[in-house]
Amino acid sequence: MSRSLSELTRNCFQSGISPKKWLALCKQLVAERSVTEGPDIVATEVSNSVLFLYRSYPGDPILNAYLLQATKDGILPLPIFVSTFLSASRSTDLHSAATLDFLCELALKTHEESGRLPLGSLVSTAESPISLLETVQDALALVQVSHTMSLNQHHHKLSLNSEKLLFHLLSCVTDVSPMTGNQAFLMYTTVSDILRDFQLDSQIRQVLGNFAINLGILIGDDAKIAREAQMMQSLQTSKSTTGGLNSETDVITLGLLWQYLITHRGHEFGAGNTQAVVALLVSAWRWSSWPAHVFYMQAFVSVFTCLASGPNLGYALLWKAFIVGRLPSLLSAFEKVVSADQSASIDWRSCLRKGLRAAFRRQDLIASGDLLISRATGSNEGTSTQSFARKLLEQLLKTNLIDQSLVQELDPLGPAGTATQADSTDRADLTAEFDTRMNHGLEDAEVIAWLDKIWKEPDSHVKFMAAVMKRFSTSSKSLDVEALSRLCKWMYTQPSIMDLVSLHARISDLVFYALLFLEEYDCETVGDPQTAASHIGDIVLFLQYVLTRFQLEDETFTKDNRTLNTEFLRCTDVVLPVESLQAAEASAFHSWLKALFDSNSEGIEDSILRATHPKLLLRISATLFSQAIKAASAHKIDSETLMNGVLYFTKPLLNWTLVGVIKALIDELELAQNPHGITLDILQSLLSSCPPLVRALCSTQVLRYLADNRSVLANRQTFDIATIEDLIRGASNRTGNTQINSAILWSQYPQNQIHAALSMARNNKIVDLDVDRWLKILNPTRLLPLLWPNLARAAGLGDFEVCRRVTTFILTMPRNSKVPPLLPIFMHLFLPSLLDAMDKAQGSAIAELTASIIVSTLTAAFHLEWSMNTVLKDNRLILGARSSAMAKRLAHDLRSRKSGSASSLVLQQLSSNQAFVANFPYFGGELTS
Repeated sequence: MSRSLSELTRNCFQSGISPKKWLALCKQLVAERSVTEGPDIVATEVSNSVLFLYRSYPGDPILNAYLLQATKDGILPLPIFVSTFLSASRSTDLHSAATLDFLCELALKTHEESGRLPLGSLVSTAESPISLLETVQDALALVQVSHTMSLNQHHHKLSLNSEKLLFHLLSCVTDVSPMTGNQAFLMYTTVSDILRDFQLDSQIRQVLGNFAINLGILIGDDAKIAREAQMMQSLQTSKSTTGGLNSETDVITLGLLWQYLITHRGHEFGAGNTQAVVALLVSAWRWSSWPAHVFYMQAFVSVFTCLASGPNLGYALLWKAFIVGRLPSLLSAFEKVVSADQSASIDWRSCLRKGLRAAFRRQDLIASGDLLISRATGSNEGTSTQSFARKLLEQLLKTNLIDQSLVQELDPLGPAGTATQADSTDRADLTAEFDTRMNHGLEDAEVIAWLDKIWKEPDSHVKFMAAVMKRFSTSSKSLDVEALSRLCKWMYTQPSIMDLVSLHARISDLVFYALLFLEEYDCETVGDPQTAASHIGDIVLFLQYVLTRFQLEDETFTKDNRTLNTEFLRCTDVVLPVESLQAAEASAFHSWLKALFDSNSEGIEDSILRATHPKLLLRISATLFSQAIKAASAHKIDSETLMNGVLYFTKPLLNWTLVGVIKALIDELELAQNPHGITLDILQSLLSSCPPLVRALCSTQVLRYLADNRSVLANRQTFDIATIEDLIRGASNRTGNTQINSAILWSQYPQNQIHAALSMARNNKIVDLDVDRWLKILNPTRLLPLLWPNLARAAGLGDFEVCRRVTTFILTMPRNSKVPPLLPIFMHLFLPSLLDAMDKAQGSAIAELTASIIVSTLTAAFHLEWSMNTVLKDNRLILGARSSAMAKRLAHDLRSRKSGSASSLVLQQLSSNQAFVANFPYFGGELTS
């Protein structure tokens, strides 16, 4: 017999016992106990026994039925269920939408069916005021959790029901005085966070607002004013929050932001996502506390600096395309958002003109940028008549951000009027021209020349991007394989066109449309499946190219309420055990094996193409090669038959499957003690004849294998290492798929970039800090100890501001979904050990740097959250934790370390910063005791 209700419930659930029998067994166990327990204790134990199982079995219908049975029977009164479920919902183990959906709805439905007031139904009339307030605190936490789930997983009903439950509970609260000052302050903080961060029903917002007033009266005016300052976010923040004496001459802050937008232009917060970029700009402006005209000046000066700092000449053209063709529209979108903020009465247009005038005084930067552009194009494009600065003025004028008088003031030698260069024609008919060009093959020299002209004409960029997006959308939905294939080939063979689109559009949308096409299309009904398969190949190669070039690691892409998976593209190099193949896979595998590698086969017939979905063919291609090589090694087929089968994969019909095949061959060669000559011959044959893009996509694996096995391969006279390496490098350069291939350089990459960033920043130059790449080399617990000594040395040289701004970028810029957020790790794991070391060293300078970085990063995180909420209506934990939660925990940690001199000094500096305390009152002076 079970000894506890928890054990009994678990055994009943796992044995499939019905709810009625479970409840009867519970009552029997309670009756058999030697000690008589009160009904509330029994009810609590019954409720918790079921709630605990939800951790392992979220939303399980049997557990739902157990709770429903218990509440209907009365052994589990509703007030006990509500308090236990809300308390349990604090645990992240219970944060399943399916579970919380049911629990919340059960409480509300049972209350509504009772026909009673909340006090007496949801809350016992005998409930103590302090216990009721604790339940309200749990309900507030549930509202926060439910809104986060609503944003991430579309569980809108849960957020509404959690608000409704909180509304009922608050109606039962008549007195908040039983709480201590600290308890009231913590609840006030939570209420304020909810009011600030989430869109609430008007009724609950009003009730919460009144509740916050009562709490504010209890905790006192000073703390209340501090918290209200955080909620309203006054733009008159003291410059001591983020800046130093040189803050208005800083190009690092926005320079690193521009670099991020370019480097990650294919990602969620890249240059192609207008609203996300605006959120970052709004966040940077609020964090910097610069006046609007200074912000605009820094925006222009820093982007000019990025162009002038570029060591890679190819990037000079990319920067020109961004500055001239993209920046004006981003600034226009930024102005619309900040102008809507009625709390700041700023003449944004006047401030932009003032900032632009200041930026154009930096003729040294403009001249350097023009020189790099000229070298990159090998032409006179960087001369005064073709200066990128003149083109920028033209685009700012067309975007209505400036007027003609300012253009003439800043460029008096420029052409009069609003017309652009004569050869930069009006592109009103660009869509028609686009459709005409699409009917020609890419090998047509006129098409390539036209695409090159588009790239050089910023006027054309937006309209060309729109034409591309429209063609992707319509072709994928209409399953027009030929049109989509031709466009995909344009994109992956002309890197500049791919760059152009990535600056203006969300690359994830292109990926979605291509995935949608592959999901819906098959060759079963087409007239010529051989041609159709070749066209499909261009779409597959495009997807592989985009995912690799832009390092898109998301497994799914969602648009128009539909989600598509990329897993089939990421595992094409997996050699599957033949015996593990599913029926459809096995049938296709054996059909293709016979068609390709059987001497009696008549080749690839239309019927096999019609019967095989492209995704399935990608899945089995590496396995086909593996089995064919095994058969040849066992002399079951001769070498001529084997190589005849391989030849099929060198033609457009199947060459789009080769990325996975080549990677699988490399894996097989690396595992073999003595590589078989057949495998090497096949590898060389495929690399010599496959599309350049396939070589580029396999470049890292191939070059690494050649480097590691050079001595072995040199003894094989039939394998031409030099030719293969030349082919690989040439393909990588042509497709823009440049990667770091040296193992030594790869391991030193984070250290080198950190050192270069701090060194160049001292000279007001910008380096690209690719923190996402760092975190693929080093995990956060190794990266942060590598970063800190470099900061300490730079701070010792007087580069205090440089350290603070670079570190703020590293810790608070949004990262890719699979890259761990750094800020919580820095605050809660790295910082304690750093403080211990500082206590032993007795150094105040590093403590000052630490405090400055804490202030800067938490403030930046707060403004990022605010901007995401106001601009994107997005409340995700983009940095891994809320700034308020990190600050609260840090304040507690610092106070618990009072004996440490460094901790005390850091806490003192944080508490004395009034602007910081206004945002994070946990550090307030009266709370430090």
